[in-house]
Amino acid sequence: MYTGATIARRFRRLRVLIAVLGLAVVAACAPATEPSTETGGTSTPTRPTVVPGSAATSSPTLSDPKVSVSGIPLDPAAKFGGTLRKANTSEGPSFSLWEEAGGIPFAVGQPVTNMLVQPRSWGTNEDFLNHAYLEIAPDLAQSWEQSADGLSWTFKLREGIKWSDGTPLTCADAKWSFDSIRTGDGLRRSPRAVHFFAVKDTICADDLTFVINLNRAKPGFLEVIGMPYNVVLPKHIYDGKTDLLRENPISVGTGPFVLTSWIPGEQYTFARKADYWNQPFPYLEGLEVPIIATSAQATAIRAGRIDIGPIQGFQAGAAEQVIRECTACQVYDRVIAMGVDPALMVNHTRAPWNEPAVKDAISLAIDRKKLVQVAFGGWADPVTAGVFFPGSYWAMPPELLKTIPGYNLDTPEENKERARQLLHDAGYAPGELEIPLSVGVYSVDEVPLLIEDLQAVGFKVTPHNYEVAATYEIMGAGDFDVFVHGFWTSGIDPDFQLYEQFYTGSDRNYNRYSNPAFDLLVDEMSQTLDVSERRQKAWDAAEIALREHAKFFLAMQSYTPIVGGRVRGFMPSIAFQASYGPLQRSEVIWIDE
Repeated sequence: MYTGATIARRFRRLRVLIAVLGLAVVAACAPATEPSTETGGTSTPTRPTVVPGSAATSSPTLSDPKVSVSGIPLDPAAKFGGTLRKANTSEGPSFSLWEEAGGIPFAVGQPVTNMLVQPRSWGTNEDFLNHAYLEIAPDLAQSWEQSADGLSWTFKLREGIKWSDGTPLTCADAKWSFDSIRTGDGLRRSPRAVHFFAVKDTICADDLTFVINLNRAKPGFLEVIGMPYNVVLPKHIYDGKTDLLRENPISVGTGPFVLTSWIPGEQYTFARKADYWNQPFPYLEGLEVPIIATSAQATAIRAGRIDIGPIQGFQAGAAEQVIRECTACQVYDRVIAMGVDPALMVNHTRAPWNEPAVKDAISLAIDRKKLVQVAFGGWADPVTAGVFFPGSYWAMPPELLKTIPGYNLDTPEENKERARQLLHDAGYAPGELEIPLSVGVYSVDEVPLLIEDLQAVGFKVTPHNYEVAATYEIMGAGDFDVFVHGFWTSGIDPDFQLYEQFYTGSDRNYNRYSNPAFDLLVDEMSQTLDVSERRQKAWDAAEIALREHAKFFLAMQSYTPIVGGRVRGFMPSIAFQASYGPLQRSEVIWIDE
């Protein structure tokens, strides 16, 4: 539980990341300092004060000679050489960063690619606590500019960058990449296309000038461009052959490494690209990505077989084990993860799960506080901010949440009694409604308590467990009645949560929720420039989604980032913006043997 004193003390430690719309992003900081090697990762997670804003309308001018080509500060203590070993959990479902929400694509795709702009992946431990990884910095684009009316974004690409096969990078590659993402042409699905609905067209003004024109203003658009999925890929390799993105790791890129070997199901090996454009990076000579089950990664990092396990950090017992037993490991502060929200969802196209009384009963049955303490072992935050990040400017008012069925966390028994009455009034006898509960591989811990709560109000529950590939296949096809699964988004702006999870037609709206009034409000919110008015519209839209149980939010998970003792230059990221993006690229990390 969080006491007022604890929250106030942690708030005082943090600076404001983004103050107002249009605040410039600074893409440089001091070289990284090391986190504590003492235990303490089980402490109350940090809850930051994060206020809203858009990233810079133009990139900063960087003239410091002690920076890389793109302006990243160089660590004067850095050593060149060494191989970083960072584990990944599983092989599937495919290699397409544009199509997938999780899995192997990011661990093996980011090291060989770049983005137009990137979330920051370098800095001090204090920068990490202040969420510096939400800042947007240059990458393939050396500068950018937004028009005065907010309807046009112009990105100036760097001159002289070549793909690893020697072909020059041009605007045609950026245009084809973003046109593919926003339209889904050639893709089986495009989960982030929903964020590009405001795009009118894209233009190449010349070989190095890429222009995106919008139909309406979108304050969070630069954050959308900087999402980790939006890597730029070579048009001459994949145009008309996007099936290759799913079948094989990316072989031709602009990134700091090249893939040298791949043993399916076992390991990926990368070598340093000597002529990488962002000199003098990378520091590393090589990179290895072994496939190791999540349950085994705590043991592997403790034994020194890997340097990095879960890129965002460890949880619960695994974290406590590593902190207790790995004296050489570097332990960062435990923090609540942005956009990581275990949830239960019903298929809104199937009766009786789409009936309001049944949905209310399901939500009222769930004791969310108990779930946090027992199923997650305290390694989660109760749903105190609605669909948004606790402690952020967008966090929903607690007094509003308490009026929504199931979100008054202080009255679990009263909630259950109300659920029983709702089912009775709807004509359902105890045990009559059987919930075929599909369970994703990342959600098994919460299932026993969910079953207990649901059966306590009169549901019968039959669980069915699925591994990673099957989980995404079933959810993507909408072939389920009720599903419990972890969901993550890669930014703090309300657009990320509201569009991806609930907007009609979104590929990540797995449970087929659809409400035209909600969609209209989200569109209005997305283009509203006044930040307080925009927040109110975000709250109004989120309230609709919560009252209609577009999804039953269970908790907001927390993690403790932990890396091996020889890792340097590492700044964690709890937002999936960076941990699925340039943090996986590993260009700023070095090894101290």
